[in-house]
Amino acid sequence: MQVASTFSAEQLNNVLNKLGEVSVQLAEALEDARTAEIQAQLDFEALVVEIASQRESLSAAREDSERQLQDNQQALDLQKKRKEDATDELNAASSGKEQKEAECDSWRTQYAEDSEHRQQEISIIRQVEEILATKLSNVKVYLQERSSA
Repeated sequence: MQVASTFSAEQLNNVLNKLGEVSVQLAEALEDARTAEIQAQLDFEALVVEIASQRESLSAAREDSERQLQDNQQALDLQKKRKEDATDELNAASSGKEQKEAECDSWRTQYAEDSEHRQQEISIIRQVEEILATKLSNVKVYLQERSSA
């Protein structure tokens, strides 16, 4: 009461008005804070949903990438195997080619030797033919001389 008695009615009304204004401002601030808290909660929940969605998306992308990596690794292994097989086939073909070339060289040499030998045989046969022709001619002359004598 002593505090109230030291204030005048005007001052008391002024303080009460100020307290009323502060009370209204506090109520408005509290309402704004509640609205901001609700909005922050909604924003947070939206971010949680977005993060979960991104996590799922990243997880799916990672799984796809891992599958793609595995597929690429299998394709690479297959290509390495095909290259190895092709290299083996090339080496075998090259070896076979070298053998065939050596065989062909051998046949060419044999053919050249056989051709030279045949030419010699043909030359001998021609000499024999000439000798026989001469002998036959001589026999013919002899037989003609004998039949005329």
